[in-house]
Amino acid sequence: MADLLGGPSPAGSTVHQQAVIGYLREENRILHEQLGDRRLRLNDEQRRRLAIVGKALGRKALKDFACLFSPDTILAWHRKLVAAKWDQHGKRHQAGPA
Repeated sequence: MADLLGGPSPAGSTVHQQAVIGYLREENRILHEQLGDRRLRLNDEQRRRLAIVGKALGRKALKDFACLFSPDTILAWHRKLVAAKWDQHGKRHQAGPA
């Protein structure tokens, strides 16, 4: 694949990574334009995946990159994911009635 300057670019190079990020950002902008005022509905698995990656990026990066969902929404999904994990964790270790 050629980099932005027209020469060959290794797949792991910074220039290549920036080109991929630029493409994905533009693709997301187009998707956002296509959606208009309609809400995008995600299933639990899709919210879980975005929550995990969003938490790893952090609020500041999400403010720069997230355009379909607000950073607050993504991080709220992560908090619910963690809370659900601990709720399930406690249930597994409780003994039944004697």
